[in-house]
Amino acid sequence: MHEMQQSRVRLGAMRKLCVAGSQVSEGMMREALVVFPNLRCFRNFYGVAECCGLLAAPGQEEINYSDQGLPTPNVEMKVSPWRSPLLSNS
Repeated sequence: MHEMQQSRVRLGAMRKLCVAGSQVSEGMMREALVVFPNLRCFRNFYGVAECCGLLAAPGQEEINYSDQGLPTPNVEMKVSPWRSPLLSNS
C-alpha cells in the first residue's frame, strides 16, 4: 500500500479486502481506506493462513482492524497461557 500511495494509484473498484496471517494496525487500515476509496468491508481473519483454516472472522460487511470477530461454526476457543475455561462455543 505504501507504493500505491506514493504513486497515487487508487483502486476504486475494490470493495472487500481480507487479511490473514498478520495483525492489521490502525495505520494500515487508514492507508487501505485511502488506496481503496470505495472499500466497504475490511476483515482480519484469524486462523491457519498456510492452509486457509478459518477459526474466527468479523462480520461480513464491516471495516474492522481491532478484533478477530467471532469463532466460526464448530470451533471452540480459549485463551490460555496455561489453562483456563472455555470462552466461546460457536
